[in-house]
Amino acid sequence: MADLLNVKNLQVKVEEKEILHGVDLTVNRGETHVLMGPNGAGKSTLGNALMGNPQYQIVGGQILFNGQDITTEQSEARYVPVLPEPARGTGHHPR
Repeated sequence: MADLLNVKNLQVKVEEKEILHGVDLTVNRGETHVLMGPNGAGKSTLGNALMGNPQYQIVGGQILFNGQDITTEQSEARYVPVLPEPARGTGHHPR
């Protein structure tokens, strides 16, 4: 199964403070992942970095989406419309 999202050794800082220190994450097509953890663990920081929020500076690592490196892309370039998965066995998207 092909990787939809692959995060490699991601390091992110906000206002000169490094928040994420080498995060790795792989999400394959059709998978659902949940990020859980205590306050201050970096869940929101990861989300903001993945979406290209300019307040979150990526200082190391790589973000691949559909095999394409989006690490340095602006947030507008990272927008991808999400369609629901086709109903199993039909090949058609629900309406």
